[in-house]
Amino acid sequence: YDGPGGVVRIPHGVTAIGHGAFAWRDNITVVVMPDTVKEIRMEAFFSCTGLKKVVIPKGVTEIGDMAFAGCISLKKVAIPNTVREIGMGAFVECTGLKKVAISKGVTEIGDGAFQNCASLTAAAIPRTVRRIGNWAFERCTSLKKVAISKGITEIGDGAFFGCTGLKKVALPNGVTEIGNWTFWGCSGLASVTIPKGVTEIGDRAFRDCIGLASVTIPASVTTIGPHAFERCTGLTS
Repeated sequence: YDGPGGVVRIPHGVTAIGHGAFAWRDNITVVVMPDTVKEIRMEAFFSCTGLKKVVIPKGVTEIGDMAFAGCISLKKVAIPNTVREIGMGAFVECTGLKKVAISKGVTEIGDGAFQNCASLTAAAIPRTVRRIGNWAFERCTSLKKVAISKGITEIGDGAFFGCTGLKKVALPNGVTEIGNWTFWGCSGLASVTIPKGVTEIGDRAFRDCIGLASVTIPASVTTIGPHAFERCTGLTS
């Protein structure tokens, strides 16, 4: 793309936004896609630092790896219910992103999908999601609340690493493993619900959660990894 920037309207009939199609175009502020678009491919809008608004239409099934990585001016995004997977690092380093709406239909949030989205305040994970990838919300330091619906079976390593603003987490029934480093450094975490059915708490899973006062570990847990609760200085029971 070598256009003048500003508002970019993708013509009707286009079915895919290609690899790197608009990458590094910092003069683009708004992108409007037609409902004919089915794929937003890898790095399609990589480092469009001036992009403030994007309309992702129903019909899109794929948001590729790093598709919107580094779009630091993007404030909010709505993922339609036709999308099945949010790719690896799809919104990594979108430091201005405050709100994301993930519709029912998404089954996987890829590794590092929202990593370092430091302005993101809340995330609601719908019941269709089966996996939250490794480092998916790492260092989302403004994240205060995560609503994880039933349906999740896997929460990846480091998924919420360094989310210092996170206050409360309730893991639903169906989760069987809390991965390595999952909540490491969540210093504001005061309450966590570990459901029956969890069999393993990974290495350093809750390390440095200094605000955590008590944890109930269900009888189903057979393995607690090394340093799982290390430096949880507020933990009394």
